[in-house]
Amino acid sequence: MNCDVDNKMTTQEFLAMLQNSDKDKRTELINGQMVQIAPMKPRQAKLIVNCANLITTHLYNQKSSCFCFTKMICKIDEHNCPQPDILVVCNDSVHGELLAHPTVVGEIFSSNRSNDMKKLARYKKCPSIFEILMIEQNKMQITLHKKTKWGNGRMRLIMQASVFI
Repeated sequence: MNCDVDNKMTTQEFLAMLQNSDKDKRTELINGQMVQIAPMKPRQAKLIVNCANLITTHLYNQKSSCFCFTKMICKIDEHNCPQPDILVVCNDSVHGELLAHPTVVGEIFSSNRSNDMKKLARYKKCPSIFEILMIEQNKMQITLHKKTKWGNGRMRLIMQASVFI
């Protein structure tokens, strides 16, 4: 379902609508518009689980108070509530089905690179997000974008690494 472009749906309206919708359908709010998410493919699901397990193990070993989640809705701003593939939250910002202030997000690249770049741009604007992992499906590569302390909190590419997931 899409709203009229002039009538952008807010985060509150979106969450209220989700309460009365089919829980099996994956939906996110992008620029005030409700967008259906395509069903996940087995390879993507496996990558998400493997990455989440690696992150969770790392957080546990570091005795961190942060938690790793998968496929949760997070609030970026008043008109954007995406469902990143992986989220890390390091505060008390879990409210029902919503994660208000993720610290790290991870996305498995889809076949639509244009959408992936739009997601990356949205995540870069979120003040609470300090790291973004962009994970390739078809080759062993993770790209890390990290907010720096210099340059007004702008994000910059930190590394591209070949890894086995």
